[in-house]
Amino acid sequence: HVEATVQFADALRLALHEGAGRFIEIGPRSALTGLAQEIVAESGDQATAGHAGDASPRHQFLATLAREEGAFEAWQAALAALRPAATALPVLVPEPAQRHQPFPMTPMQHAYWLGRHAAVAGGQVAIHMYLELDVPALDVARMERAWNALVARHDMLRAIARPDGSQQVLAEVPAVVLACHDASGADAAQREAHLASVRAALSHRNAALDRWPLFELRVTHLPEAVSRLHFSLDGWCLDGWSYQILFHELHRLYTDPQAALRPLGLGFRDYVLGLRALEQGPAHAQAWQRWQQRLP
Repeated sequence: HVEATVQFADALRLALHEGAGRFIEIGPRSALTGLAQEIVAESGDQATAGHAGDASPRHQFLATLAREEGAFEAWQAALAALRPAATALPVLVPEPAQRHQPFPMTPMQHAYWLGRHAAVAGGQVAIHMYLELDVPALDVARMERAWNALVARHDMLRAIARPDGSQQVLAEVPAVVLACHDASGADAAQREAHLASVRAALSHRNAALDRWPLFELRVTHLPEAVSRLHFSLDGWCLDGWSYQILFHELHRLYTDPQAALRPLGLGFRDYVLGLRALEQGPAHAQAWQRWQQRLP
């Protein structure tokens, strides 16, 4: 397993180098299969992967992919054998009229919420992401409009935690205004001191979950018409896939303010309550009973 993991890591490293940046989005099997086909097509070499004596990176990649594909297919078959007979699942029905009513946290959110408290051993720590992006000729007003459009679009960018351990999406919030600092005329030492101070303030931010917003954006103007965007984003209301969506849509709205984003149907509240309903239904009861029988 260790050897296979190393081989897969080498293949992934080549995949990312070749431009398969959507690995997280579409999954390892799809990304690597598509890349392998592109490599073969671009090279014009239809020879069998891993031909004896051929140690080129491309053929090594294809040989590794072939081995990983076999392991992946076996893993899928094993999972399929464990699945029970198909059971009807409840249909998620959006309730937009209730979107601002309190609803339960997920177990992960609840853990993140508790972990911020001093009463928990090793607590007072937030799940959090800090990011700096340098943008040439940044239009601050346009960036503000794009970000505020996302706050209005995505409920969880307006979410807060309640004292009883539930959460709530606020119906209205003030417009976000980017705090800007002009360091373009400062000397190098002053500029680095300012950047270090912003980084220190935002990189380990432990936001109070009961007060909006759970993010903070700042701008530092640098020499040569470059501006640095500082993003501090709390992971209590965002996960890894959320970041992918958020920055993709931010880029779209900043580069094209008139871009028409796909309408959203379900909200996070709908998902959480739908999951609760699933846990109270027959499919969950059957799965629970099956695993109780299998576990020692």
